[in-house]
Formats: sequence, C-alpha cells, structure tokens
Amino acid sequence: MTKTNTLLNYAGLQNFGNTCYLNSVIQAMYFCESFRNQVLSYKCDKENLLTTLSELYKQMNGNIPGKQNGIVHPKRFYNCLCMHNEIFNNDNEHDAHEFFNYILNNIADLVQNDLKHTSCNVNWVYDLFQGVMTNETTCLCCENISTKDEFFIDLSLEVESNISIYFALKNFSKKELMCADSKYFCNVCKCKQEAKRRIRIKKPPKLLALHLKRFKYQDSLRRFTKLNYKVSFSQELRFPNLIGEKYNKLYKLIACVAHCGLTISSGHYLTFVRQGNGWLLFDDNAVENLPYWNIESFFGGSTNMPTRSETGYILFYQQTI
Repeated sequence: MTKTNTLLNYAGLQNFGNTCYLNSVIQAMYFCESFRNQVLSYKCDKENLLTTLSELYKQMNGNIPGKQNGIVHPKRFYNCLCMHNEIFNNDNEHDAHEFFNYILNNIADLVQNDLKHTSCNVNWVYDLFQGVMTNETTCLCCENISTKDEFFIDLSLEVESNISIYFALKNFSKKELMCADSKYFCNVCKCKQEAKRRIRIKKPPKLLALHLKRFKYQDSLRRFTKLNYKVSFSQELRFPNLIGEKYNKLYKLIACVAHCGLTISSGHYLTFVRQGNGWLLFDDNAVENLPYWNIESFFGGSTNMPTRSETGYILFYQQTI
C-alpha cells in the first residue's frame, strides 16, 4: 500500500509472523496520549520491557532513527518480551487481551519498583488505568449490606446479540441471586442466607479499557468459538453504574483493537484510532484513513444476519476533563 505524505507521519509496525496481536495493542496504547508521554519519558540503565517500549515509541514518534518508509520494526521489544515470558516465544497467534494485561501489569511492576528509590509514591500506570469497583451483597433476610472494594485495570464484558457497550456495562452491574449452594454467609445473621450481589463502579479510571468476551469455550467442540454478535460502541460514553455523581465524567473512544477471524487461535488483529477529528486504521505495516461511518463495520453481525468476522475486541476510552 502506498502512503500519502500525511500518512507517512504515522508508523506501521512490521509483523514477524503472527505478531499482529502485539502490533495492534502497541498501536492502541500509543494513541493513549497520557500513557505514551509517560513511556517516552522513561529512563533506566537496565534494559527491560519498558525501556524497549520507550525506544519503540521514540522510533514511531520520529524522535530517533528506526522508521523506514513509514514502517518500524519492533524486533528489540519483541525479543525482550520473549525473554521475559516464554508464552510469547513462538509463532502461534496469541490473544491480544492476554498480551495487553501482561504488558500493562509488567510495566506497573517496573514503575512500582522504581518508586522505592524516589520520594514519589504515585505509580503512573495505576494513576491512568486503575479504577475501583465495589462488590455489594445484600442479605435477603436482615437486609444488611456488606461492601468490598477491588481494583481493576480493565473490565471484561459479556456480549449478547444486538447490545451496546452502555448496556453491556449495565449488565456488568446487574443483581445476581445467591441461593442454593451459593448462599451467602451473613455476619449479622451468623448463618448462610439467600442474598443479592452486584458490582458497582466506585471510581472509574482516567483511561478505560473494555474487553469484550467474544470467545466462549464449547464443551462439545472442546475449543473456543467466537461470538460474532453485534455489539455497538459509541464514540462517547458515560458509566451507567457509578456510586454517586462525583466521577460521572464523559469518556471518548480513542482506540479499538479488532479481531478478524472465527477462532481465538487464528485470524488477525488490527487497530483503529482517533486522530484529531478523524480516524486511522493500522493493519501491521499498513496505515490508511478510516471514514467514521466505517467504524460500524466493526460492531459485528447478529443471529439473523450474515456474521461479520471483523469485531471490536478491546476498546480504549479516555476520560474528558
């Protein structure tokens, strides 16, 4: 594909066989500006995943040599990844969400370790991606409500046919009846009781990563199959399940990692990102403009329509000020 002069400002990434899972996530996170700025400013004498990612982003940014005809070769970062985690040290197709979780947690650990040698106590990875959810359990006998807070760096949402991201978030917080073998031990009643449980968002993150659970294990087939249901995602979003209105901020879609194919072990990943008032599509080393109306082609199909294999898989939303 021949790029225009404008598109040459954006770097495609070379695929080393089946590394589209890596390229797509790296591109999506690059366009999370606050994350990119922190990575670009990172310095460490010892090579690790964050130093190699920083070098890669500098090449993509044009700050250091390494981009040829608009294409960057992330070989050093990939070699470092394989050295730190043998799971990725093969030619298999890997899950982009698994890679996203691994790389973000690894970077957070590196930053946390660096904080031991400084007066700063704020881990910028957690500051950007970490939110707080509250598990609320209501005893149906005494009506006592117990709560427990948990941190999260992304939310995995169940998908259904013809659902929107907003309603997938609502379903994430729907009440669940705890009965029969799953009764709840109530500390007030001092015995197991039927209860209702739900999850609510106490503090949403600045950068919201939403993972659509499009792969489901089928016992009869003994493998994962893909759910090609239509899941629409808007360019703007508000949380439907917040505790209070303090953090009721508007989110804007800035990037989406999409999966193309029918199984988790095959297919292809690509990414589209917001850039200014438009959108760009990154398909490994290829970069092209994406008309905003074409975003709907990544919603997926439905049970009564021909299914689409190109489906949104990981969505990145940024909190507006």
